[in-house]
Amino acid sequence: MLPLSLAHRKADYVQVTQLLSRFGLRQRAKTTVSALSGGEQQRVALCRALLMRPAVVFADEPTGALDTANSELVLQVLRELADAGSSVVMVTHDTDAAALADHVIFLRDGQVTHIAGRLTAEQIADGIRRTFVPAGSPPLVAPARSVGPMMVNAQPIQSVQPGRPVQRVAYPQQRKEAHRG
Repeated sequence: MLPLSLAHRKADYVQVTQLLSRFGLRQRAKTTVSALSGGEQQRVALCRALLMRPAVVFADEPTGALDTANSELVLQVLRELADAGSSVVMVTHDTDAAALADHVIFLRDGQVTHIAGRLTAEQIADGIRRTFVPAGSPPLVAPARSVGPMMVNAQPIQSVQPGRPVQRVAYPQQRKEAHRG
């Protein structure tokens, strides 16, 4: 378990076994990651994240290579992480997955077009359609406005400016230093 050894922590093999079982991977415990399918690799990555208990989880299309049952499991686990205090930043085109988010940010060509709170899958689909229609169409939610620092589950993430590319995430200690200057 390389992530744990880099963090100078020991693996709790009971917890490892429970996680692998939850994700249907217990029988693959001794298999190298490179020998796993794409979907199995995604589930192993989530198991590692759960073991590390990170403050922030970045999930880029977390259900992309998964079947329906495993997609639902992964989304349930990401929601549990968020409810437990981790910030989950998920990039997805799956409107059902996005509907689980506390905040939805619509992007077009790297630019923020709309920011909203919780939305249904139908509202998100409508927002996506409106993001890609000609200018002048009424927005689904209020047009993007400056938000900063953005809070997701009480963890500072980043400042979002309308009409500008999304900025890199600053770590909390960097953010404090920036506000002092």
